Amino acid sequence: MNLISKILYRTQKISQLTSAIFGVFLGFLLILTSSQIFTDFKNIIHDSEQAIGSQFLVINKKISLLNTFNIGNSSFTESEIKEIKSNPCFKKVGKFTANKFEAQASIQFPIENTYTEIRTDLFLESVDDDFLDIKPKDWQWNIKDDEIPIILPNDFINLYNFNYAPGRGLPQISKSTIKMANFKIEIRGIGGNSFYRGKIVGFSNRITSVLVPYSFMEYANKIYGLNQNNNESLRIIVEAKNNELSNVQNYIDKHGYEANSELLKNGKFANLLQAILSIIAFFGVIMIVISVNSLILYIQLSITRSKFEIETLLKLGFSHHKIIQWYAYKIAFILALVYSINVIVLVFIKSKTNELIGTFGFEAPNQLNVYVLLSSFLILMIVWCFQIIAVYRQIFKLALPNKE
Repeated sequence: MNLISKILYRTQKISQLTSAIFGVFLGFLLILTSSQIFTDFKNIIHDSEQAIGSQFLVINKKISLLNTFNIGNSSFTESEIKEIKSNPCFKKVGKFTANKFEAQASIQFPIENTYTEIRTDLFLESVDDDFLDIKPKDWQWNIKDDEIPIILPNDFINLYNFNYAPGRGLPQISKSTIKMANFKIEIRGIGGNSFYRGKIVGFSNRITSVLVPYSFMEYANKIYGLNQNNNESLRIIVEAKNNELSNVQNYIDKHGYEANSELLKNGKFANLLQAILSIIAFFGVIMIVISVNSLILYIQLSITRSKFEIETLLKLGFSHHKIIQWYAYKIAFILALVYSINVIVLVFIKSKTNELIGTFGFEAPNQLNVYVLLSSFLILMIVWCFQIIAVYRQIFKLALPNKE
């Protein structure tokens, strides 16, 4: 093998080899980077706590002057909800159930060796668990419990910390601290009044309501509800299909509904970015095909240039399999070098993209996606096999006359 190397290396053109390796390197780097960013972006989209591509929309009817004089109706009828459910733009539709009783919460804060109590009216809602972006393990309630699990909107804690607390000399509270706090909830209605303990179990980015389990809301409305006959919903929540966002907006506008249009914009942006990354990956594949083809051409040219040396080696008794094996090792070394450098560069690129993503308030996984690494390695193995087949055919053509 050493003699084969000494003879065949003399005919190699380093500049052509470098150009071929650089082309393969760029092609794989492009598809590796786009694939890794694509998977990171999908994780951010489907992460319930980030969810920039979340297509869950809370819809309500517009409030007009008639509603001010109790003439207009801002609730959804069953027929309207059925119509929304039948629309192909939506995957599923859910109703909010609001409290029909009075509720008030109180909590005490220690300030300068004394306690300051905050009391506030509560407007509670519940919704089917399928529409929640978080699923706390203690999100359940039964009639024997005197503690009510509560999910707060993230905006609630932000408003308290940056608007309410500073102006009243109250301490700011972290999410972990407020989760440890228990506060009193007083419920009043036709069934009298009762006291419960409230427990914050999570924070929602999707729903801007103070949420309680449906089992509690159903029980409390039945016992304390002031208007037992009113079962209409003022708000509904829908999951829209990603490819129907424009139609969703048109449907909302046509029926005079209101929704958070920013979510629709975020969803459209998410789809656009995924499409761009897919296009980049597509061009990466094309570039790989071109660069791999250039590497094949280089190997073929190298064999043609070394025709005299190969024929000499065959006449000296070296089998064509030995020569093919030498080229196989050489190609394997080139591809292994390309793969290793690509992974190192990808680690650097990912660290920088994670920093960039972090500046926008999002968080991507720190580690490289194992499926991206495995699939790229598989592609390299396929490329290696094609290269060896091309080498085998060309060497065999040179070896055949010697056999004859």
